Amino acid sequence: MKASRENLIRHGVEPLAQWLMHAAQHRSTLTYGQAKRRLETEFEFDTIFPTSMGYPAGAVMDRLLAVEPDCPLVNVLLVRQGDGMPGDGAGSFMASYLDKPRLATPGYRNTYLMRWRAACDEIATDVYAFRDWERVYCEAFGHQLPATVPSAGAEHDGIRHARRGEGPNHQALRLWIKENPRRVRRAYADFRTDTEVILESADRVDVVYYGSTSTVVIEVKSLDSDDTDLRRGVFQCIKYRAVMEAMDTRSETQVVPVLVTQAPLPGDLGELVRRHGIRHFKAPTNLG
Repeated sequence: MKASRENLIRHGVEPLAQWLMHAAQHRSTLTYGQAKRRLETEFEFDTIFPTSMGYPAGAVMDRLLAVEPDCPLVNVLLVRQGDGMPGDGAGSFMASYLDKPRLATPGYRNTYLMRWRAACDEIATDVYAFRDWERVYCEAFGHQLPATVPSAGAEHDGIRHARRGEGPNHQALRLWIKENPRRVRRAYADFRTDTEVILESADRVDVVYYGSTSTVVIEVKSLDSDDTDLRRGVFQCIKYRAVMEAMDTRSETQVVPVLVTQAPLPGDLGELVRRHGIRHFKAPTNLG
């Protein structure tokens, strides 16, 4: 298919909206290169110039704003690989959203890069905090937002698509932690929760809590875990925090790692947790 403006808008808007909304729900971004390659691979477009991605990106926002005038600008998550920020084409939307007309001025992005980043960070916080993407998508496109939008390049060896070897005790604890954020910490009571979240590193996080300004990544260890597995959990928390921070488009992010166990931590692991700024929650052994 020819990568014309008309074709990109006609055939690229809906999938791009899906990819951006899933990025919003998982505190991530989508680069122009990733988006163009997915359209080329999955929709048989001819070679798309990355700058042409501005056409469907703008059309996505026009479509969403038509049904939800106050919709956060999910197009700020379509970013350049180099600096993790959207291109100049987002300026008119950003200027209107923040009531800062100068953001729409040609060349503003390059001239005032730090101000541009601050504006992007402010909008991204709203995008990540927004909970009605499913409703807005349904109103804009007439059907439900797909639950998952796997890339054509996603792994098919079971790493991404199926949990191997999860025992009933781990599963029960994982689901209990997802459903009881208030029990983990009172401040998490109103956080949006998800389970088995796939990171850009292809790691699977047991549970993630999404707050308006912070993200909580949780590794769960049931009574089945021995000391070696508990120690592994500490380093999984360290890795998840680093990857989640890198996925988030904002220049300053708060990612809180939590290790959940049903057994007390041995003294050396308790010290390791404290040294690396990981929170520990001892879950009840009876989850009834």
